Amino acid sequence: MSRKEARELAFQGIYQMDILKEKARTIIDNLLSERPIKDIEYLQDVLLGVEGNLEIIDEKIKKFSKNWKLERLSKVDKAILRLAIYEILFKEDVPDIVAINEGVELAKNYSNEDSPKFINGLLDQIRKEKEMGE
Repeated sequence: MSRKEARELAFQGIYQMDILKEKARTIIDNLLSERPIKDIEYLQDVLLGVEGNLEIIDEKIKKFSKNWKLERLSKVDKAILRLAIYEILFKEDVPDIVAINEGVELAKNYSNEDSPKFINGLLDQIRKEKEMGE
């Protein structure tokens, strides 16, 4: 399983956590029971990391999603943003630009036609804020 495939599975897991109101560990166990996962460390790190840092991640979404309340965002877009923001803020082995590009690609594949631009803009603002050390 490539990192891209693992990232897509992580996105699906984050989406399930939101929809089903389940803990990351339960979602990980469910995903593992459905298929063998090669990059299990990445999947566990991301799902547990998003769960453990959800307040920080969601504050970033609120801060940079002008005129949009978190509750109004589609659950798909929210899952994509949570994944990419986690990678930008907490995954030193993932370059920020890769996290942004992969988030945009997920939006192209899973969301509506306006989402890639919205997600790209929001993630780029978070990247810039991080670079400025805020």
